[in-house]
Amino acid sequence: MNNLLKVSNLKKSYEPSLLKVNVLHGIDLEIKKGTWNTLLGSSGCGKSTLLHLIAGLDRPSSGEIFFEGQEITRYNAKSLAEYRRDQIGIVFQFFNLFSALSVEENLLIPLMLKKQNYTQSKKEITQLLDQLEMRPLLKRQVHDLSGGERQRIAFCRALLAKPKLLLADEPTGSLDQKSGQSVIQLMRYAQRELKTTVFMVTHDPRLAAISDQVLHMQDGRFVTPCLS
Repeated sequence: MNNLLKVSNLKKSYEPSLLKVNVLHGIDLEIKKGTWNTLLGSSGCGKSTLLHLIAGLDRPSSGEIFFEGQEITRYNAKSLAEYRRDQIGIVFQFFNLFSALSVEENLLIPLMLKKQNYTQSKKEITQLLDQLEMRPLLKRQVHDLSGGERQRIAFCRALLAKPKLLLADEPTGSLDQKSGQSVIQLMRYAQRELKTTVFMVTHDPRLAAISDQVLHMQDGRFVTPCLS
C-alpha cells in the first residue's frame, strides 16, 4: 500500500512578540492510502497546527510535506488553493457552513468551484444524500438545523469534491453522543465506500478503536502513550 502523505521533520514556531513559541518539534508522519488515522492529544498540544499545515492553510517554519510524492511545502498560494480544492476535504469542529443559505446551496459550493455543470452537480448532491438517508435536509435552511445535522452536511460538502484525503479537526467535539456517532458513521462511509483516506484530530481516546493508525501528541511531539 502506497503512502498518500509523508511529513518529514516538520517544525512550526510563532513569534507574536519578543518571545518565540515553538509549537511543533520535528514531526515525522506517513499516512497510507485508504486508511483511517487518528491523532490524539490534549488541547494546545499542536494537533490542529499539524492539520492546518497538511491542509496548506499555514506554512511550516521548516520541514517537508509530500502529497502523492509532490512537495506541497514548495507550492505557491495558487497551487495550494488548487490542492485544497482538488485533493483534500476539510471539516472543522464548528461546521463553517453559510447559515443564510440552504443545505443544497451550501453543497453546491465545492462543485461550483470546480466549474462543474449545474445539473450534474444537483444530481450528485441528491444521490449522495439519498445514499446517506439525508434527503429530507436538502431544502432546509442551515440556521434551522441541529448541530449534528450541520456537521453531517459539512462532511457531505467535503465529500462532494471527491477528496483523496479527508482532514477532520475535532469533528465530534461540540456534539452530543448520538450526533457524534452519526458523524463517525459518515466518515466510515467515506473511507469504505469512497476509498477516502481519513486523518482525524481529536482529544477523545474512544475514537482510537476504529483507527488503522493512532498517533499521540504531547507538547508538539509524537509520544508513546503510558499504559495503566
